[in-house]
Amino acid sequence: MNDTLGHAEGDRMLQQVAERFVTSVRDDDIVPRVGGDEFVIVVPSVDDEEGLKVMASKLLRSVSSPMTLAREVVEVSASIGIAISSNSLSTHEELITAADTALFHAKHMGKNCYYFYDFKLAMESGEKLRIERNMKGALNNQEICVEFQPLIDLKNHRIYGAEALCRWYSHDLGVIPPERFIPIAEQSNMILELGAQVLDESCKALRSWINSGYKDMVVSVNVSARQLNDKRFPDIVRDILIRHDVPASGIELEITETAIQNNDRAREQLEVLGKLGLRFAIDDFGTGYSSLSRLKTLPFDRVKIDRSFVTDLPDSESDTEICRAIFALCNVLNLNVTAEGVENERQLSILKEMGCGCVQGFYFSRSMPAQGFLTWANDYNAKAG
Repeated sequence: MNDTLGHAEGDRMLQQVAERFVTSVRDDDIVPRVGGDEFVIVVPSVDDEEGLKVMASKLLRSVSSPMTLAREVVEVSASIGIAISSNSLSTHEELITAADTALFHAKHMGKNCYYFYDFKLAMESGEKLRIERNMKGALNNQEICVEFQPLIDLKNHRIYGAEALCRWYSHDLGVIPPERFIPIAEQSNMILELGAQVLDESCKALRSWINSGYKDMVVSVNVSARQLNDKRFPDIVRDILIRHDVPASGIELEITETAIQNNDRAREQLEVLGKLGLRFAIDDFGTGYSSLSRLKTLPFDRVKIDRSFVTDLPDSESDTEICRAIFALCNVLNLNVTAEGVENERQLSILKEMGCGCVQGFYFSRSMPAQGFLTWANDYNAKAG
């Protein structure tokens, strides 16, 4: 709303939502706004769970009715997480944390719905807590490491570079997939320390590859919204580049559409980082709120097509047409394109036919430690001839 209609209209929308919430609950219920677009509704007394279901449904209906703002009529929706006080949830902090966990699941169920905090979520929350508690030690003990997956330049038949990927091999918890621990790190300041470590290891690896003769290699490093919102981030990047004596052009920062959409500081940060000479790629393109104005005005060099559009190629007609449209758009905007998740010859063939310039995926290799990547690169070049 802020992006499309402006912050003033966004504020008016929040005011209307608040009014609808207040008129949808009882007189003794409390409706504070806790920040951004989040509200907490405190229900001091309730007979049973069914009463809360009725209230949640009423709240969802009240929000979904069209709203008249200054310039147009808009429709919005809400997601609700519900937690009920008990022996295990007795303090207000525990209740809010539980409700927030349930809210997270409601959003992932497709939004515009409600979800109760239950035993299953309690178990998942326990796992989350264990991961949070172990993550700090894992960073200090170097259990979390950086591996590299090759990026292949199809047009020039060479290795473009590698994407840096986090891997956690825990002594206590076993192998923890990044999709389990990265979101947890992103919800805390731990992502800042983790992100700096990944960038440091990436620059260290790049320096070793340059010393081995790969002077034009590029390392692609993922950047979170929290990092992009950290005032110190450009200085951190600059210091790491200097420490390892690598060219800024050898680092490509991958930023998701969501990170840009929710970050007012993004443009300023990218301008500062761009002056250092870094490259930028927009990651998971097509899965978030795709804004052509951002593609046109922000200093991106590359677009990465999400693997969800590549998996069913060439059998899925819709995914095929989506990929063709992305290539056509990027061609007009003079942006390079990388396709993620290439796993077989058929996918590779149709991407080549579409004019794809760069690919990555298990068809070429899984992620590897820095030294293993160097060995793989030498073998790949020897076979390529």
